[in-house]
Amino acid sequence: FAVTTLAGTPGMAGYVDGVGAAVRVPRPRGITAAGSSIYFCEFNAHTIRQVVTATGATSTVVGTADTTGGSTGGYAEGVGTAALIASPWGIAYHFPTRTIFFSDASRTIRRIQ
Repeated sequence: FAVTTLAGTPGMAGYVDGVGAAVRVPRPRGITAAGSSIYFCEFNAHTIRQVVTATGATSTVVGTADTTGGSTGGYAEGVGTAALIASPWGIAYHFPTRTIFFSDASRTIRRIQ
């Protein structure tokens, strides 16, 4: 098995969406696969991100990260980046319902549909 980097550059700090080596992944936790994408938690940035496996294109799908070094973690229901989450760490995909579930510091189990 060959091991290659899909998104990010080792040792590079920051939080940047983009493609391949241009992506910055500061502190990932948990990962799940869904269709042609993978999803992972960004613990310190309080977000869930998607990587399209064919291209390495990475985008934030839930939560809002402050790219100046802070973050806007918290708890708020909402759609996409309008939702707030706090230090997510576990994530799973349920194929029959096409739902992503995750846990975070709000002491809840939340879902993305």
